[in-house]
Amino acid sequence: MDIQQFKTQLEEQKQKLEEELARVAKPSKEHPGDWEPTLVDLNIQRSTPEEMADKFEEMENAVAGEVELEKRLGEVRAALERITRGTYGVCAVCNEKIPEGRLQADPSVATCTKHALA
Repeated sequence: MDIQQFKTQLEEQKQKLEEELARVAKPSKEHPGDWEPTLVDLNIQRSTPEEMADKFEEMENAVAGEVELEKRLGEVRAALERITRGTYGVCAVCNEKIPEGRLQADPSVATCTKHALA
């Protein structure tokens, strides 16, 4: 197994996720490594109910997107940490090797197929 190849893929994914997050969120000042959604300006002068509904929907979508991107970024960071510790490619549940095909499909996975839903 070429761990360097997986490390390169994970580092590229990390960079892309951080770029995508920067479009919808900003780094948290209170919690380093955490992100806060960039909220939509709801201070619209004389807005119609439809305009306000659109703004709230836009805000909900931004928050949902930020949460998913941040979750994915956490998985990628954890995989990079496993590479550093020398535990990459080993199931976090049963300590068996994760099949290389599973890692190729998603280099950030932490479990074997058997424990994928654990």
